[in-house]
Amino acid sequence: MTVLFDGDVHVHYGFIWLATADDPLPEGDSRAGQSNGLCGAAIPGALNMVTGLHTGSVPLRVEALAAAPPLDDAWEDVVEVPLFAPDREYMLSAFEEFHEVTLPQVGSLRARWSAQGMDAAREADNRLDGEPALDAYLLQLWPAPPAPDVVLRQTARSAAYWHEVARNSPPPPSPEHVARQAAEQQRQLEVERQARDEQDLLDSWGGSLPNPRVLALGYGRPRELAQQDRLLLDLVGALEEPALRQLTAWICRTSCRRAGLEDADWVAPTLAALERGAPLPPPFDNSASAWDRLSAHWAAGDDEASEVTYEVSYEIGEAAGRTPLAPEAAALDAVLSTDTDDPLRAAIDALVGAGCSFDDPQDWYDEVRRHLTG
Repeated sequence: MTVLFDGDVHVHYGFIWLATADDPLPEGDSRAGQSNGLCGAAIPGALNMVTGLHTGSVPLRVEALAAAPPLDDAWEDVVEVPLFAPDREYMLSAFEEFHEVTLPQVGSLRARWSAQGMDAAREADNRLDGEPALDAYLLQLWPAPPAPDVVLRQTARSAAYWHEVARNSPPPPSPEHVARQAAEQQRQLEVERQARDEQDLLDSWGGSLPNPRVLALGYGRPRELAQQDRLLLDLVGALEEPALRQLTAWICRTSCRRAGLEDADWVAPTLAALERGAPLPPPFDNSASAWDRLSAHWAAGDDEASEVTYEVSYEIGEAAGRTPLAPEAAALDAVLSTDTDDPLRAAIDALVGAGCSFDDPQDWYDEVRRHLTG
């Protein structure tokens, strides 16, 4: 036999915990649903032991044994419970006071809680310094397979009361039930998240998903067009590659004509190349060079717009309107948007880019629709 602790423990509210050092004061009702109400073992790896004294110091001895000891007639109330110790380092605790206890081993143990003087201590309620102890306790631990808790001896009225409370209280959910409940909650959260994501995706495409070719384009101008004119997006998305290339060339030429750039010597070869399906010639083979050339064009024409300004804005709440781009800037945007291997993306990006010069892009979208359906 090894004595693990022998001394006074200052209790509050008439209980003592034996629990792991990393969680010395577990939460939860550890006695509900048991046969006994003096030593709770429903919380895995911990014991909650009841004392007769409400507040004050109680003598407590903790022993480790190799096997179950015989019952000692000196103890009036005796109960046993199972304990699975995940660690050797434990704490005896009662709110303000903590005592380290090192168990002889981990694993399955049997715990016997023995008490004497519970009724006298319950009637006194408190024990002040210098007053004699009215109750005393013994906790004995030994290796044993798991077995239900049991009342071995009952004498005190207060012990009978706590036994009745435990038996009439619903037992806490098992760890397996808690795990299943947590898994179900996680599953439900995942279902709700997926539903939100699916609805957000539908909303971003104007209420329904487009055809797979358009859907594969992802974020950007395809979704912008879906929000502004979903029917036009569907119309463009249904075109085959030759028709898409023709539409893209028409968009770029129309946009440049509106901006007064169609016949400019640095623009005309590019429009012709688009109509032939050829690579973009300088300066449109490099976006920075193209914007620099537009700045030079504006400067040479003594135009008020002498440089290109990029603006990124974020709006919260209802949109407050938009500032149209200069027609020349929108035309360059449309032409540069064609620098992609995907003819569908080129057509949609050019279409939306060209519309940036309109006070109401819907006017431009209607013009494109008439071109496609006329």
